[in-house]
Amino acid sequence: MFDIKSGVFKGLFIALLSLPAAAFNDDEGFYTGIDFRALSTEEATLGKATMGNIGLTAGARISGNTSIEIHYSTTISEDEMAQGIDISADTMGLFAVFKTNTDIYVKGRIGVSQVDLNMNRLGNDFSEKTAGIAVGVGLGTKLGEKIALELEYIKLPSLDYFRGEVVDVDNEAISLGMTYNF
Repeated sequence: MFDIKSGVFKGLFIALLSLPAAAFNDDEGFYTGIDFRALSTEEATLGKATMGNIGLTAGARISGNTSIEIHYSTTISEDEMAQGIDISADTMGLFAVFKTNTDIYVKGRIGVSQVDLNMNRLGNDFSEKTAGIAVGVGLGTKLGEKIALELEYIKLPSLDYFRGEVVDVDNEAISLGMTYNF
């Protein structure tokens, strides 16, 4: 299992961000993006919380329709679950991304992701993290040669244990984002 704070994962992120666009041919390239997402966390006894997150993406196309992408998001708007628990979350993931080669395109992703849940109840802070496989599907439209708008659903890893107790916390997100292709 990886950790957002691990040196290896940070190294992969920095390496991907530093890829020079000039190293790619016409079918390949580098892109970055920003998205706003509704990140939902749901647990049977505590209910559902939907946080507002902002995310950053860096990716490199390795062929005409396949990319390697890294994504990070953090909460900008917390939500409250039952029992007065305020919740926020950071996410990070590394994905293989597939897009159709059309102006209006279908997008799919699969990869590894980590969700760091941060909670506060009555002034007591506690957190838990989970990592695993994440999958997503979405639609995008090119707004010109360099800019695209994307809408995507992502199923993030579930949390199975919290402070040693068995739990069933589902995590998912719907995002609206924009990418810029170099």
